[in-house]
Amino acid sequence: MKRHSIKHKSITVAGALGIGTAAGIYMQRKILSALFQRDDQWIKGTRSGKRYEYEWFDEQNPKHRYIHATDGVRLHAYELPQKKPTHRYMILFHGFHGYVKELSYEAKHFYEMGYHLLLPSMRAHGLSEGAMITMGILEHLDACCWIKEICNSDPKAQITLYGVSMGAATTLLALAKCQDAPIQAAIVDCPYARVIDVFDFYLSQHLHIPYRWYLYASNNIVYRQTHISLKEARPIDVVDQIKAPLLFIHGDQDDLVPYSMMEELYQKATCPKEKLTISNAGHALSSGIDPKTYWRHVDAFLKKYTFL
Repeated sequence: MKRHSIKHKSITVAGALGIGTAAGIYMQRKILSALFQRDDQWIKGTRSGKRYEYEWFDEQNPKHRYIHATDGVRLHAYELPQKKPTHRYMILFHGFHGYVKELSYEAKHFYEMGYHLLLPSMRAHGLSEGAMITMGILEHLDACCWIKEICNSDPKAQITLYGVSMGAATTLLALAKCQDAPIQAAIVDCPYARVIDVFDFYLSQHLHIPYRWYLYASNNIVYRQTHISLKEARPIDVVDQIKAPLLFIHGDQDDLVPYSMMEELYQKATCPKEKLTISNAGHALSSGIDPKTYWRHVDAFLKKYTFL
């Protein structure tokens, strides 16, 4: 999930548009619809504190890979195979209104560690089909399809998952669903415990939009097109079912997904687990703000659980 440029316009959405008026409700529903409808952009503006490796990514000549989700949606991913054959795979999941190349910096690091990489565009993003973003509810089923695809093409596959924000929440939901998959470990960077609480936190902190109205309107918009309620996006309900080792990472200055959610998820997880706090890091910026600490912990975790 990425922060939007409306952060500091605190009263304009609720006040100027006028909650309670027909015009106000119509305009705000248009805003909410725009938030959850598909995002076709491949590249967006860079974020301060975030690192990118666009040139490196393009130089690898990534392959295009397609599969179909369980509901028939055609999904796309970029594949970066190692030059030498390997059974060690890393799947990287981007966040809400994110894009594959946003993870190019992390992808380069994992590639240099020897992982065969797969970077899916989440449904309703980039080259993947889909009309609506569902905050992990359908996305985690798509993730299971990608895991199955790797296993079908390489029965000896050893898979590690990496996700950021919505991609991290999707990873947790997928791990609980795909219990029989050969998942060695997973790294989840700033996942949310409950997506509705994330929206409540963000809106109350920055936009001052009444929570009750937002909960009703957002669910109404998403449900009309997907028959799914955002209240179902709750990794906290399944994290204790995960068996694969988990590394939780969170910046202590995250103003979108509350930092406290890492501790909540970590405490409920019963699998082998570790956690890392990155000081002074905002949402999804931990790897760029303190790369030395970030990669020291990530590399140690991966060598402990995936280089067996």
